[in-house]
Amino acid sequence: MYSAVKVDGKKLYEYARKNISVKRPERMVSIQHIHRIEHEDNVTDCNRFRIEVSCSKGTYIRTLCVDIGKSLGYPAHMSYLLRTESDSFELTDTYTFTEIEEAINADQIESLLLPIERALEHIPGVEVTEEVYQRVLHGQKLPAADVHFDREPFKITYKNQVLAIYERHKENEHEIKPIRVFRTHEDGR
Repeated sequence: MYSAVKVDGKKLYEYARKNISVKRPERMVSIQHIHRIEHEDNVTDCNRFRIEVSCSKGTYIRTLCVDIGKSLGYPAHMSYLLRTESDSFELTDTYTFTEIEEAINADQIESLLLPIERALEHIPGVEVTEEVYQRVLHGQKLPAADVHFDREPFKITYKNQVLAIYERHKENEHEIKPIRVFRTHEDGR
């Protein structure tokens, strides 16, 4: 109930704050593994344990903790969460606010940035010719026959640089259109 999932145009946490209970939408998620990594018995008659979870997107760990408690026959809640990985990003790829501020002050913020290709590793890519490259730079729709893709959305690359993300046009199945163009003819970025 405390998530940002919307039901009838309002976020669930808005209902929860008003003490209104609504039926939550169900979603299918995948849990690759759950591993207990620590257990402590507190003097306050409270059992605590830490778990490591590898799961698909859309998994609410808070709800998972409640469900684990139910299966053990106890009321339970989550008191701490640390995300260690998301897609191709790991905790080691992150920086503290202090480190970011220091990089800004030293005019070295660029050194902290990862290439856009890293963020889009999970999206299939299509390498295009120079002719198509020029059209992509201008954000043009393209004939679907000009680009061979298996899944959508897909990224368009030229010389291994990501130019844009495209999808099939909703109103014309013979065309593809850009969702986002990252590099333009003028700035080359």
